[in-house]
Amino acid sequence: ISNSYATGNVSTGTNSGAIGGLVGYSNGTISNSYAEGTVTAGANTGRNLDTDANGVGGLAGYASGTVSNSYATGAVQVTGATSQVGGFIGLGKNLTLTNSYATGSVTVNGTGSHIGGFVGNNSNLSITNAFATGAVSAGPSSNFVGGFVGNANSAGTSIRNAYSSGRLTIGGNLGGGGFAGGVTGGASISNSFWNTDTLLIDNSPGVSGKTSLQLSASDILTTVGWHTERMTTDPASPLVWNKIPGQNNNFPVLAVGASVLY
Repeated sequence: ISNSYATGNVSTGTNSGAIGGLVGYSNGTISNSYAEGTVTAGANTGRNLDTDANGVGGLAGYASGTVSNSYATGAVQVTGATSQVGGFIGLGKNLTLTNSYATGSVTVNGTGSHIGGFVGNNSNLSITNAFATGAVSAGPSSNFVGGFVGNANSAGTSIRNAYSSGRLTIGGNLGGGGFAGGVTGGASISNSFWNTDTLLIDNSPGVSGKTSLQLSASDILTTVGWHTERMTTDPASPLVWNKIPGQNNNFPVLAVGASVLY
């Protein structure tokens, strides 16, 4: 799937498999694509942890292979209890994901787990250059709830150069992890951040908190070392990150080629 988009809303009933704003199940390549519609699912949709063809996401419910230069802006809503819900991807397995973002809110009205602003659950997932800005809300007693990732949960999972800035609540109260709801199984996170003005707590290794003032500072890209990130290994290729005054609260955005992806 390349150079594609979807703007309509997507909905399903209870006990469904994988559901997404652009595609439910992807086992190949998604590039230069986006989804803008709201994704609404019933209880127990995509709930089977680490199982193919499960998950609820703003772009894709389940994805393996590669995803690049893509985004999702629609809200993701589950009207009951479930697991593996993300603003971008619900469940990512054996997946390489680059230069992508999600801005929609993520809401699970019942008790759930593995719920994140960008990706809910994962196994052997590599993420480089990504961000999530939507609020994340889960029902009482939910666990593995994070602003960016619900749970980074395998030795093959790595996340680098990413941030989250949305507000997190569990059962109506502030809770969860500002960036990650959990880091288990030997997963690694590096050079990544969450906004401490939306949630003060995150004990994940490799993650640091930054205020809105720090994230919007004119020199933030240089400060965190993202100013040297390029689309390819060619030193003449376009830069990945940018800042645009007045957009995205002046936080970093992603640029692709001559145009700005955000």
